[in-house]
Amino acid sequence: MKTLFTGDGLLGYVDGSIKPPEKFALNERGEPTTELSQGYRLWHRYDAGVKAVINATLSSSALPHIIGSDSIDVYMGKIEEIRTKLGLGFSVTVYDAEMIAQALRGLPDEYEAFRNSITARNEPLQSTEFHVLLRAEESSILAGNQ
Repeated sequence: MKTLFTGDGLLGYVDGSIKPPEKFALNERGEPTTELSQGYRLWHRYDAGVKAVINATLSSSALPHIIGSDSIDVYMGKIEEIRTKLGLGFSVTVYDAEMIAQALRGLPDEYEAFRNSITARNEPLQSTEFHVLLRAEESSILAGNQ
């Protein structure tokens, strides 16, 4: 996340180095009014957006607890939702390779063989191909557990 926020110039909203500008607009005499300044409105928008993305993002250590009760489709849906929020809200591009790496980190231990086979591949995967393979692995694991 730090790399993404740094690349888009948003890290200052996270670490506090981008301070809010004056909250209220000034009148022609230089006195504060009750109207929010344009700079403050913009700062508040980005600050709230960064907070929303952080709150929506789960750490790698938390992801196995989520996937443990969700299907692969739900799990991948959550990851795609975060990817979309980063793209639309902050113009952050999360490439397929980055998304797949994060998804692999969040899988529980029973997906270790799958994780190893995906990371050992020479050819890059598209997210849709990865989702299909992951769904097949889920079916295989579920069949083996029954």
